Amino acid sequence: MTNPPLHPASPATDLPILVADDDAGVCLLMEDTLRGEGFNVVSVHTGRQVLDWLAHHRAQLLLLDVRLPDMDGSAVLENLARQSASLPFLIISGLSDAKVAVDYMRRGARDYLIKDAHFLDLVPTVVRRVLRELERDAQIVRLQREILEISEREQRRIGQDIHDDLCQRLAALKMKLQHLAENLETAAPELAGDAKAISQHLGEATQVARGLARGLSPVDIGHDGLPAALLGLVRSAGDIFQIRCQLHVGGTCGPLDHHAATQLYRIAQEAIANAVKHAAATRVDVFLDCAACPATLTIINDGMPFARPPKESGLGLHLMRQRAESIRAILEFSDQPPGGTTAVRVILPTT
Repeated sequence: MTNPPLHPASPATDLPILVADDDAGVCLLMEDTLRGEGFNVVSVHTGRQVLDWLAHHRAQLLLLDVRLPDMDGSAVLENLARQSASLPFLIISGLSDAKVAVDYMRRGARDYLIKDAHFLDLVPTVVRRVLRELERDAQIVRLQREILEISEREQRRIGQDIHDDLCQRLAALKMKLQHLAENLETAAPELAGDAKAISQHLGEATQVARGLARGLSPVDIGHDGLPAALLGLVRSAGDIFQIRCQLHVGGTCGPLDHHAATQLYRIAQEAIANAVKHAAATRVDVFLDCAACPATLTIINDGMPFARPPKESGLGLHLMRQRAESIRAILEFSDQPPGGTTAVRVILPTT
């Protein structure tokens, strides 16, 4: 295993590129080529070394040989996922195998390079392109987060205005109508009933406005945070949709910033609404598992399976994906989780 230079000069970041190949000569050539282009490089020769190194260090990119002495590339990726150390990767191989290439691309490989006569010429070009793509993706995530944060701030402002202004005005009008109804009991009894009815309607409108205000700013991090907000959500959903809706919390949930907590709440809110509207669900269970590593939020319902793949669906699922991406979480859909129901699962980032 080689160590990174003391003064790295990577164009994008100080984090090194990790090269994993069983051939020490190939590793040395890749190191020299990439360092000549200004990249910081570390090389290892076994799958175990990849896992051990990434357990204690970070890298911006992994160049992974499909065949290492102790395990193949698939096993390395599976182990990295289990230890929550996944990172962007390129696959390198001595053989041109379309089936293997497609399999790794489905696993998330950014590219698939063959160790042929042009290999060393291609490596820095492909690495630079992938790093540009990663930076572009990071910028998109930052932009999505900024847009969602602006939206949430505006919703909180509107919710506060509804609570502090509109609700107070409606309450004041209700009090005046009650006083008017009392006076009409003597002066014009035939009108007193109408005044009382209007007063009752105003009271109901006030309750609706307060519910809207709470919905526009649902997560109060200063108190019980996300679990309390989700509990309010499932209770409200049960009443509104007339379904059985329950929250299950595992472990003790650590603090989340307001943006992350709000996005998780909105994903759960959308998933519940979709379950009722599109899957005719009669029961929805929301699981917030803080004991797992990484923590997960899962929404399971007993409705019909998805009629079409989530990627092809409408605005609601698209927004759910954007919300997950903005907090660097993974959003998964399943038509056949345990129990034969439909599930939406959010895997929270570990850092």
